[in-house]
Parts: sequence; C-alpha cells; structure tokens
Amino acid sequence: MSDKKQEIITITSKWYTDYTLNMLLSLQEISLSNIVNVYCLDSESYEKINENGFNGKKIDTKYKITTSPTQFGTYEFNTFMYYKMKVMRDALKQNKEILYTDGDVVFKKKNFLQYLDNSINCDLLAIKDFNVENPQKTSICAGFMYLKSNLKIKKIINPKIISKNNFKIQDQEIINSKRKWIDFEFLSQEEYCNGSFYMKNNKILNPTVVHFNYIVGENKKDVMKKYNSWYL
Repeated sequence: MSDKKQEIITITSKWYTDYTLNMLLSLQEISLSNIVNVYCLDSESYEKINENGFNGKKIDTKYKITTSPTQFGTYEFNTFMYYKMKVMRDALKQNKEILYTDGDVVFKKKNFLQYLDNSINCDLLAIKDFNVENPQKTSICAGFMYLKSNLKIKKIINPKIISKNNFKIQDQEIINSKRKWIDFEFLSQEEYCNGSFYMKNNKILNPTVVHFNYIVGENKKDVMKKYNSWYL
C-alpha cells in the first residue's frame, strides 16, 4: 500500500463516525493500521478520527451535511453519496486504483489485499448485493468496490449525476444502471458477504469481509455486536 497509485478510501460524517471507527478497528484486529484514508465531511468527524490516531482528511462541502442519521434514498443520504462519488472521482483523476469501503464494513482477514497487490483483471470488482427476498438479484454493492482508473470508470463515478438529478438518485443506482458500459466481476460471495447473505449463512461462513448493509437505524450496532463484529 506504499504505492501512490493505490488508495483505500472511506467517507464519514458526525453521525457515521462510530461505524467508521469500528471498521478501522477491525483492521487493527488483523494487524493492519492506518491503511485507509478517511474523508470527513465535517469538523466533528475529522477531529474524532484523528484523535483516535487514524488518517482523517477534511474535505470542503458546498451542500449541507446533516448531523443526524440518514435513511436510505433521502435527500440527506444522497448528498452523502454525492461526496462519496466526488472523493472516489478525485482519486481516479490522479490515476489511482482504489478500494472504496463503507464504514459499516468489517474486515476479518487480510485476503482483501491481494486485489491491491495484484491489479484486478476488470474495471470494477465488487461485493454482490444479495437480497434474501430476491436471491436471483445480481446488483453491484457500492459499499465495497475495487476500481481501476480508466475512462469507463471515470464516466460512471461522477457526482454531478446525483446533483443534476436533484439528489433523487444515489451511487449504487447509478453504477448498476450503467454497468453494461464496464467490465465488472463479483467477489466470492462466501468470502465477501453483504449483510443479507451473511445473516442467512453465517454459521457456515468464514469470510474475509462483511458489509452490514440491509440493517437500518440503531439496530445495526446491535446486530454487529451479535455477530462479534463490534470493536468500539
């Protein structure tokens, strides 16, 4: 990870900081420290991330950032996703290959580094967004993605698509609606699980990464604690 052409990225704000810190602490549990750049949307998150010894980077924001938890699909949530795409795009414009991870991801093993040590063989490599109510669904999960820096990816990872749609659309919708433009692959579902797949199959899994999506509100922390995935 000393290669300047690679970057592991996450984004946070005041209401999301505990999840971000938990993700960073999960990396410490497997002896990986300070390998993630944390882009902070407000002073509170910036100070808390750095006070805990992590790499917080404050970014300028022209759109209002809420200090309260947001619900999926709302204006406030999509504003957060706007800045997520902006941070990724800025790194891609520097010709960096990136791993983007949401804060509600937990790392269990170091295997995920292999896709940084050896460049991916496609434009985008991501977790499959499994839905227990629709198991045939094959959506890209935008919460954990390896991305190459090329014209196809830069065309998709564009925050202006969100702002031009009056913040009525979010990053995962954009990526999936335009995925026919790119060469993408899914990570092994047994090794890289989203929340729905993990909770359905956890007794037979020994994953590398778990993304605790499909769980909303304060219940998310309780669920993560239940599955021994809360380190804060």
